[in-house]
Amino acid sequence: MIALLVCLSLVAEGRIHGRVLDADGRPVAKARVLAGEVGHATLMYTSPERMMIATLGEAPGKKAQWSAERVTDGEGRFELTGLAAGEFSVLAADAKRGVKLASTTVSDANAAELELRLDPPAILEGTVTGLDFDPSWNVLELRAAVGSSNVTLSPEVTRAGGQWSFRSTALPALAAWRVVGTRIVAAQDYRATLFDVTTSAPAGVVTPCRIAFDGGYALTGTVVDPDGAPLADASVVAVSSSGPRRELGTITDARGNFRIGGLDRGTWSIEARRWSLRQLAGCGNGPLEFRATGQASLPSSAPLALRVERVRAAPRVGEPAPTFSVFALDGRPLALAQLRGKVVLLDFWATWCGMCRAELPHLDATYRALSAGGRFEVIGVSVDDDPELVRQFVASRGLAWPQTALGLPIKNEIALRYNVQSTPTTVLIDRDGTVAAFNLSGDELKKKIEELLARE
Repeated sequence: MIALLVCLSLVAEGRIHGRVLDADGRPVAKARVLAGEVGHATLMYTSPERMMIATLGEAPGKKAQWSAERVTDGEGRFELTGLAAGEFSVLAADAKRGVKLASTTVSDANAAELELRLDPPAILEGTVTGLDFDPSWNVLELRAAVGSSNVTLSPEVTRAGGQWSFRSTALPALAAWRVVGTRIVAAQDYRATLFDVTTSAPAGVVTPCRIAFDGGYALTGTVVDPDGAPLADASVVAVSSSGPRRELGTITDARGNFRIGGLDRGTWSIEARRWSLRQLAGCGNGPLEFRATGQASLPSSAPLALRVERVRAAPRVGEPAPTFSVFALDGRPLALAQLRGKVVLLDFWATWCGMCRAELPHLDATYRALSAGGRFEVIGVSVDDDPELVRQFVASRGLAWPQTALGLPIKNEIALRYNVQSTPTTVLIDRDGTVAAFNLSGDELKKKIEELLARE
């Protein structure tokens, strides 16, 4: 199913209107038009006949500000009203004439006018050889590789002998699609990359995509801990150092060994990672246990040895909370040490995380009830890559506590210090600067904060 995430700020007088035309410029009657705002709405697309909008975590009365759906009239016209201001993605589709994906800015000053000319659908048809496929553990997805949209399609996979193949439904014509294959590592509960390659998909064309692990050059090696002991169930990924980004990967066996086939001649960056079990359901992986990197130049027959320098660990309850000094979204400095004497909650979240959005009203109520005396503070730690998107989202919700937007966990200073790889995650810190609890929410979180505030 194609999932398209979209976002904005708060003014419920915005309007999107326009026409849907076919490839020859003729109006298309009864075409479906869906619009959704990044961070608040999700456009779900499987085919022109099967698409819908999801607004997980949004109050029923506000859903119409973030999403809308219409059917065009006899002249191909449509009008979407009562929208909040911001950046919307718009999807128009007709089963016979094609699909169009576009984005537009909505504001209270000007109505957004669009001419959506449907493109003949793009089709991706692929084969993967030299790689076992088990539908219980393997996932194949197609993801849009352009702009800020997050479009994902999970096509049906067929298996014949040592080869598995897929054929997409009607896709919006975009400049590039990523073909991504992952494997669920059950023992660690994370998804490891098997391949991630980019291919073009022109309108009206069936584009072949072939991924061959049984061709090209092969890279072998071992992943070991600081003492030289093998590390099993680690994700090892080779990333091309030249040309379009291309990733091929595998999982280490019980002896820490790995083999990646299908590589081209040249230099490849190699990375090994493993995550531990996630405590809560949500978006992302559990804490990162280790990361090791290396390089390989092919052709080469020498196995690659990846030694982990240290095994990472998140702070535990009763241990001092790792300190940090960053800047909030409003530009003011924000240092954990300066909040000593207060109970502090670190809220790791993302605009695209449905469970985070569902919990925000409860957290907002707790903050308003307990922060008045100046002895309790919340620090929002967004793992979004777009600070402006976070600003718009926070403004639309009226969230009053300090917010940071330091990027994905791999580069987010606070997330790195607390080894947080998934959202939602909460870390509660007492007035002495000690970690008091992890991953509390709702009434349980409020009760624990009240308990910490009551201590002398």
